[in-house]
Amino acid sequence: MKVLNKIFQELSTRFIERDDSVKGILLSLMTREHCLFIGPPGTAKSALVEAAARLSGLSYFRALVSKFSTPDELFGPADIRELERGVYKRNTAGMLPEAEVVFLDEVFKASPSILNTLLSIMQERVFMNGVMHQVPLISLFGASNEVPEGEDDAALAAFSDRFLLRYEIKPVSDNVNFLRLLQEKEPTEQLPVLKDKNIWQHVFTAVDSVAVDDEIYRSLLDVKVKIEEDDNTPFISDRRWKKSLKILKAHAVLRGDTKVDVDEDFEVLIHALWDPGFPESRKAVEKAVKSVSDPISMRLQELLEAAKETVQTALNAPEESEAAHGLEAIKGLKRIMAELDKITANTPRREAKIKDVKSKVAQLQKEVSTKCLGITL
Repeated sequence: MKVLNKIFQELSTRFIERDDSVKGILLSLMTREHCLFIGPPGTAKSALVEAAARLSGLSYFRALVSKFSTPDELFGPADIRELERGVYKRNTAGMLPEAEVVFLDEVFKASPSILNTLLSIMQERVFMNGVMHQVPLISLFGASNEVPEGEDDAALAAFSDRFLLRYEIKPVSDNVNFLRLLQEKEPTEQLPVLKDKNIWQHVFTAVDSVAVDDEIYRSLLDVKVKIEEDDNTPFISDRRWKKSLKILKAHAVLRGDTKVDVDEDFEVLIHALWDPGFPESRKAVEKAVKSVSDPISMRLQELLEAAKETVQTALNAPEESEAAHGLEAIKGLKRIMAELDKITANTPRREAKIKDVKSKVAQLQKEVSTKCLGITL
């Protein structure tokens, strides 16, 4: 949908090295699900969500949570007029229960009473205020510098599981991008606003209408089996697996399709299935998902790692056997290049990725030839 592409382009242009996070925000809004950002302070987590809400024309609430935070700070203070009548109600004007998009920083530091109220709001979209009220919440975004490792606390574990998508946010790493960061204006300045917020109802309908073929269900099962074969992955609830389908459907809409595709959409599952409480699960989930959705890229990565290991062995060899190890490394690298040529012939649509790997292997060949054989290629 054009409006989604406009929002994506606006945010990805303004926020440097944040394309994945921008996509996560849009997918969360499109599916009416919740998203967790993990990363150090000063990485534009709150600014990104606020900008997305403003661009989308949605009402927004933001708060920094600590162990000293009170329910009044999030859900509103007591309504004095109602108290005078003997009725306890909160004045929720401008507070969390009236917002469509919510951002809570350091969300895991909230007290048990706040967590319990948030659970009801996130899962059932209801808030008890004298009587039970429906809330307009579309998505709640949480942020944390760290997450409870192992999730020993049952309340925190249940709360964390409500975040369907989880993204790691790191400081800008590329030097050129860092210079852009210093030179460009604040990303939240002069943001355009979506005039017709009713467009979101059309978005929700479009996501619900996306077709899911039997191949998708079988491929999801394949991913599940592969994840469960790895000891480094924690339990993934049936609810999370079921809701992951919504993310796949939304991703299809985001790229302009009406049908989920294994090759095009499955990679986003990594952000839904890994568990930040078990950091080692990220690599295991990524491996399982890519082995189903993109086995060619998996094989390319394996070949590149093998090439690096081969060259490292030669470079670390004793001086007296350096030449022999160098020759052996060159032979190994040639075999890897030959396999890359075969992959190119069989899968031409992966040509760009293969070309990149071949370039890196060629550089490794030059390195080992110069160091071990005294030959400049």
